[in-house]
Amino acid sequence: MSKWFDPINALARRGVRVRLCRANAEPYLMVLYEKRYRDRQEEKTVQRWVDKVLSRYRRLVWLQLELAEGPEAYRPVQWLVAHGYIEVREGRYWMGKR
Repeated sequence: MSKWFDPINALARRGVRVRLCRANAEPYLMVLYEKRYRDRQEEKTVQRWVDKVLSRYRRLVWLQLELAEGPEAYRPVQWLVAHGYIEVREGRYWMGKR
């Protein structure tokens, strides 16, 4: 079990899938909610959490999806660290190939 936070894995555990889509040669992130919620308050709470994760880790999610092989695949944070695409310094992710 990794101690690093993997945003796509955390989103998937909450029933949210993220895909990298390209429309008119302009890529964007598409968020798909797979789970139904009991009430409107629970749904709003999950949406706020998803917005917070995506705003904080947008570049990391983008990189995970960009390097993936296949439409449903993504690269885990451990893979990105092992291959030098990101570094973990002082508990933060730093982008850039060594």
